[in-house]
Amino acid sequence: MKIVLSLTKYKQRKYEYMAALLLTFIVLLPKGGIRMADIPLTTGYAILFFLAGLSFTWYTFSGRIRWIGKYQAICLGCFIPFFALSTFKILASGYLSLGFMISFYVSLFFIPVTFLLLFYHPLKHISFEFIKSLLVKFIFLTAIYGIFLFFYKLYTGEFIEIPLVTVNMGDVGELENKHINRGGIFKLISTYNNGNLYGICMLMLLPLYQQFEKKTHKKGIVKLALLLTLSRTVWIGLIMFEFLNFVFIKRKTIKSYIGIGMALVIVFIAISIGLSLLNKNIYFLADSSLGGRADQVEVLNESTFFPDLSTPFQYIREMVYFSVIENFGWIGLPLFFLYLSTPILLYMLRQVPQPRFIVKKCLVLGLVLYHFVAIADGAILYIPIMAIYWLVVSLLLSNLNLPSSKEKPACTYV
Repeated sequence: MKIVLSLTKYKQRKYEYMAALLLTFIVLLPKGGIRMADIPLTTGYAILFFLAGLSFTWYTFSGRIRWIGKYQAICLGCFIPFFALSTFKILASGYLSLGFMISFYVSLFFIPVTFLLLFYHPLKHISFEFIKSLLVKFIFLTAIYGIFLFFYKLYTGEFIEIPLVTVNMGDVGELENKHINRGGIFKLISTYNNGNLYGICMLMLLPLYQQFEKKTHKKGIVKLALLLTLSRTVWIGLIMFEFLNFVFIKRKTIKSYIGIGMALVIVFIAISIGLSLLNKNIYFLADSSLGGRADQVEVLNESTFFPDLSTPFQYIREMVYFSVIENFGWIGLPLFFLYLSTPILLYMLRQVPQPRFIVKKCLVLGLVLYHFVAIADGAILYIPIMAIYWLVVSLLLSNLNLPSSKEKPACTYV
């Protein structure tokens, strides 16, 4: 019996080390790495590739492929129609950029397949308390570092760059060229090197953080960091989070009604201060040019039902859904929704483990927030957007190891 317990403990520790390493370089330090032939290879993705290779090799020689869960298998099956359509389009019409073509397949297919296969078995052995504590710490640390870097740049005119750690070797000295300049004030970028990327990733994790971080001032620091991204998309996403979190997560008490009112007032005041610092008015939030992205909507005038094989594949641009139509025709949109939204649909149908637990509601809310911001700027091909999206999905579809089993089911549903 002691030997069995020791082996179980060893297996748990092994998986915990693997999870800690992966989360460190996907959530906390996502941009450190090198650039090969204009294609960034980050430490987090290198670790993911390595672990995927080990796992798939082990599955092959051990015959343990049966470890794939049925919900994960459903998601993988729903990948096939969009994968087939996009591959047909690329093979038939070619592509403009090898880098973006590789990013397309890595972000939209390799990463989700790896997370769905790689995380299914380990999550049964790792305590959710361990993963939760790491995520809460890393989210707060990225916010603290981001705020420090924001004001350091404001007063010194320079960024702090730590090659291979906070910045890719190929991007050293190039941070100011990443579309983060707002009239002389640079967006908060933290370790993500881009304000929008940081904001989108943190919005996906924010419901989980809001639920499990007990200290109000730490919650405020994370939201301040999101406001300092100076991104309209992130600002609107934050407002949407406050609303949806109140409607679907919080218990309805007089205190919670007062809290949501105060939170929205504070967010609006902070946005107003931000607009004044940028010498902008409220119309900046409703920019008719959509931040220079109006042409991504205008492509609908020339869109076709089936993919246009006379034009090569470009890449999925900021306005994700419009860009999917542009590249793959109108038929591509429902197939893309099937690909990306299957985990949310499974939750709505109560076809995920532990659907009544509050943590699952927080996870699905993070996915919903991504779908919302993807209308304007989903940055779907950029590191580490899809890694964090499918990390959240992996937790949603897994039977989380809650050691005390004392987490109370939620009273309301998403």
